[in-house]
Amino acid sequence: MSTTETVQRLAAPPRLPDALWSLPADRFHKALLTTIGTGAASSPHIEQLSRLALYLVLEAPAGPPSNSTEFMARLDVSVLARAWSGEAGAERWTGVQGADLLIAAAAPVLGSLVAQCHNAFRSWATDPRTLRWAATAAGIDLVPGSAGYWDIPSLPLPTTTEKET
Repeated sequence: MSTTETVQRLAAPPRLPDALWSLPADRFHKALLTTIGTGAASSPHIEQLSRLALYLVLEAPAGPPSNSTEFMARLDVSVLARAWSGEAGAERWTGVQGADLLIAAAAPVLGSLVAQCHNAFRSWATDPRTLRWAATAAGIDLVPGSAGYWDIPSLPLPTTTEKET
């Protein structure tokens, strides 16, 4: 594998279960915030901008992202503006009224969210326990047969065994 191929493989967002992308946006938002935090430790300002940016990504009129690649792409001002029916940097905003101001306000935290979300998705893809923890914290019931049950069949909990010495 060439260096370019290795870099592309490492930079690509991890594939997550399809069921994750069918969650209501508010539940996905909460599961993601549970994993990445909100920046509250650094500043209440950063926390508010991070929440706003995730709202813009998940609640766009274009519909919620259908996979991790589309989600990550929306953490770019131009792509996000198109999801809100506008064009970044246009002389006159033609998208959803007021969305241009919200996107401009959220722009400073988008780079940080790229790293945070990529790390969260990688964690969810490689360790199902982290995804189950985030889902449970977001109020997504993982108990079969209960209201709101969300199955993660492609991500069974790993078994742990202790080695005897």
